[in-house]
Amino acid sequence: MPIEIEELEPTTRNDYRRANGAPMVLVDGKNERYSRPSSFAKPLDDESALVNWKIDRGCFGVARDRALQARWCAIDLDAANDREAKAKLREDSIGAGRGAERADIGTALHAMSVRFEQDLSFSPPQPYLESLQSYLNEMTRLNLRTVEYEFHTVNRQYRCAGTADRLYELGSPLVTPTGEILPVGSLVIADLKTGEKLEYSKPAYAVQCFLYASGEFYDVLQDAFIQTPPINQQWAIVVHMPAEFPGTCEFLWVDLEVGAHGAYIVQMVKTWRKMWRSGEFDMPLVQLDTEPLIVEQRYECFCGQPDDDAVVHRTDGPCFMRDTVLDEPVVESTKPPSVEDDGLTAHLEWVRLRMRYIGDHDNARRYLTLQWPGDLPTPKNMTEMAHVERAIPLLDEIEARFGLGFVERPTALQSTGPRQRKGK
Repeated sequence: MPIEIEELEPTTRNDYRRANGAPMVLVDGKNERYSRPSSFAKPLDDESALVNWKIDRGCFGVARDRALQARWCAIDLDAANDREAKAKLREDSIGAGRGAERADIGTALHAMSVRFEQDLSFSPPQPYLESLQSYLNEMTRLNLRTVEYEFHTVNRQYRCAGTADRLYELGSPLVTPTGEILPVGSLVIADLKTGEKLEYSKPAYAVQCFLYASGEFYDVLQDAFIQTPPINQQWAIVVHMPAEFPGTCEFLWVDLEVGAHGAYIVQMVKTWRKMWRSGEFDMPLVQLDTEPLIVEQRYECFCGQPDDDAVVHRTDGPCFMRDTVLDEPVVESTKPPSVEDDGLTAHLEWVRLRMRYIGDHDNARRYLTLQWPGDLPTPKNMTEMAHVERAIPLLDEIEARFGLGFVERPTALQSTGPRQRKGK
């Protein structure tokens, strides 16, 4: 859908230009579409109760209004181009269920509060007069003076533009919840809320006040940033004047550090969603690896040998040097093993032959050097059959793991010494 920018006459417009409802801000000569502070923190809200309430009101509205029933029957719920029509029908259904009545009263009370402060002759009817008088009494008790009404602010860091309700100037020192004293003359952002309960909306209100307080004043007629006074960046005020309870009004502190943290979280959520939509985050198909992964692993060596002279250096045992293990030449024995060595010489030749074969396969060779026990001598330094008996199971495991072929025993060992596992 193309963006429709509402262009009104400069002398009649008193709000931001809009693009599909979003405020437009002129930044460095370029129109940019910003979010509204009042809705920026919605990702932090738990709206389950509110959603259920709207569904209840909407169902009740349709049940009692035959015209709404007919409109719902006529609409194609699966049609993508009917999105706006469906949104309008939902709002009408909620309104028919008297869901819009409270919101309308709250909006009117909000507007009356400005006039009540500025026009001493204005006398609204009850029950609104009772609420507004309570508001004015609290202003007097706290010695607050309104210096700005319904003023426009833009927060460039979080790309938000909106209208703050009040900017108060302190006529007396006020004590914050942390014990800090705000001096006379301090400027504090204030926002007026007329809903029955604040419980589920406090996180959003904290973020909203932070975005106002840390923003810049903006002239919507000239589309230009203007000088912004030094607004307190630690605390703001929410004025709770519930329309449902005439005569009730209380001023509540808002910790702007909490709001700043919430704004940061919302920004991360938006970035997360944007990355998924853009395809930067994805769930690719699981594939078989057709090329074996070769990982080079190096260790600090205590043997003093140059790094390029060893296949792998070790810190917990003897290093495997090219001229002592993997590339060690195998010399076939020409004489049978003596009775004294009990076949040790032939076994060592067989171990060397298998290690040389393993050394011809890069991954198997690396695995061997990493798995070789630190207290086990290399074949060149083995002196007893116990060494061979420890080495052969490791060679068996490597040959099986990497699918290496059969390495035949020397003839002298066909019926002596440790044997390969079954199937080798």
